[in-house]
Amino acid sequence: MSNEIEIVTSWQEFREKWQGGQKRQNFLLRGAMFPFQFPPPPLEDVLDAVRKNERTRIQKVRASGPIVTDSATQSPQFEQYPEFRDLPISQALQERVTIAHFDANEFAGPGQVFEGLNAIFDQWYQSLADHGFSWNEASAQRAFFYSSPHFNTGYHFDSSFVLACQVAGRKRFCWMKEPERWCSREVIREKADRYNLMARPEGIGPDDVIECEMEPGDVLWNMMLTPHWVYALDEPTYSFNLTHFYLACDGQVSPMEGVLREIRSERELIAA
Repeated sequence: MSNEIEIVTSWQEFREKWQGGQKRQNFLLRGAMFPFQFPPPPLEDVLDAVRKNERTRIQKVRASGPIVTDSATQSPQFEQYPEFRDLPISQALQERVTIAHFDANEFAGPGQVFEGLNAIFDQWYQSLADHGFSWNEASAQRAFFYSSPHFNTGYHFDSSFVLACQVAGRKRFCWMKEPERWCSREVIREKADRYNLMARPEGIGPDDVIECEMEPGDVLWNMMLTPHWVYALDEPTYSFNLTHFYLACDGQVSPMEGVLREIRSERELIAA
């Protein structure tokens, strides 16, 4: 595996690299780029608060599905697990599950488990605006993801730029070194916004992949349309993903955004 991971520490660098250019690669944000700190609440409190919300998605691997491994050669096959909400918290922490909620605002108000988190994310978005960026605020998500040890997300790509903020535990974020090779226009046309249809292609070797081991406090900029997968290491882990749909800098969107818009327009014409 390759580990050629760039680190961006200034807004000037970010403006130069945010859309990837000729070398479209994810990178870490450090220093002045993301100076905000959020001390993680106890894991028991987090899990108990999030699992009780009716909009929280809780899944476990199907008994007949593939074994979930670090290599992520197969996407895991999940099934809903509503019974998880009523388990004793000590047992819940031992269950092999993946949990998602796509609006962390619901847990960030006064007295709630993530109190103060919204202020941090608001500062990030304000910093973007202060440095010439715009986006579709109505589509933006502040998503929460929890995983028990050794679970992977499966191979996929995102239809927006994503800021991945690791809060507790460790994850390994893996992406394709040459995303255009594995994510052609034809693949985008077929798979964009349809992540459940994606499977890791044959022929991917160690030299095709960049791995980034994310520790608590790490923040990664994930390029849209870059195939990737993420897996938890040897402890429970959770993170937040901030989405940036229709992101533009000084009024200019990225070429990838242009391709995605064209493909969506083509789909609409076919559907009509």
